Amino acid sequence: MPKSALSPRELALAIGVSESSVKRWADDGHIVIAKTAGGHRRIPISDAIQFIRTRRLTIERPEILGLCELVGLDEASRSIASPPAEQLRTFLVEGKSAEVRGLVLSWYLAGQSIASIGDDCVRPALEVIGALWLESSEGIFIEHRASDLCLAALHQLSAYLPARTSGPVALGGACSGDSSLLPSTLVALVLTEHGFRTQNLGARTPIDTLAHAIARERPELVWISANHIEDARAFDRDLIALTATLDRYDVMAIGGGRALSGLANPVGPRLRVAKSLTELAAWVDGWNRRAMSPDDSDDSSSKGRRGD
Repeated sequence: MPKSALSPRELALAIGVSESSVKRWADDGHIVIAKTAGGHRRIPISDAIQFIRTRRLTIERPEILGLCELVGLDEASRSIASPPAEQLRTFLVEGKSAEVRGLVLSWYLAGQSIASIGDDCVRPALEVIGALWLESSEGIFIEHRASDLCLAALHQLSAYLPARTSGPVALGGACSGDSSLLPSTLVALVLTEHGFRTQNLGARTPIDTLAHAIARERPELVWISANHIEDARAFDRDLIALTATLDRYDVMAIGGGRALSGLANPVGPRLRVAKSLTELAAWVDGWNRRAMSPDDSDDSSSKGRRGD
């Protein structure tokens, strides 16, 4: 479990600077500081991580931050002279859970976006692993374990993202019949990184469950992941039903996955398709810019049109 907060001295020791430097950064507003009932300064761990990431600081004592997976990772990584996706694939095939978590966390701390981690590292590693069943009978075991290790790494990473107590709400999940957990988890993390409060409904989400969630939570954005569909006709009916719900509640949706990637506009203008997490991130950036524009702020009906 990650630590919840640090003293200025602990953060200073972790990144190899003086305590006075940390206090000065806090006084200048560069680091978020909370105070205990006794008046002691405490730095929320997620804010410390964001400060380290933004400043590209070197972590000299990761154990102080509770990042034990980073201890010894450099030595393990040096033994694999390969691109990041190949490093990750090697650790996944060997079932090295701590190294997988440490590698993903190290990329994020170095400033890599979650969309880039997903597109450039996780996806290519799992694509290669996904073909192992053609070579040996243990391929399915390795693939399932690798997916689980990636999920564990991403769940750990989510604890270090900025806590969202305000901002737009986004919800979604994998379509009915799609048992994949990883794509929807990555989408949720990308949206969290871009300022959304996310609710991930997970795998095999029936369309009526998604519609109920939209009616109850009134999100600003909905996502649907569709990498595997069991019944193409049923999936088409689901998309039509989803579009009706989007129209009813004046909300945009973003979709992705193999079942949607070949379609420019599957049903209507409220459902956009992103062919990668990077494309999703770019679309959300545009959505956020339109949401903050003066024209939109004066139009009470603009929410559903921001993604047009």
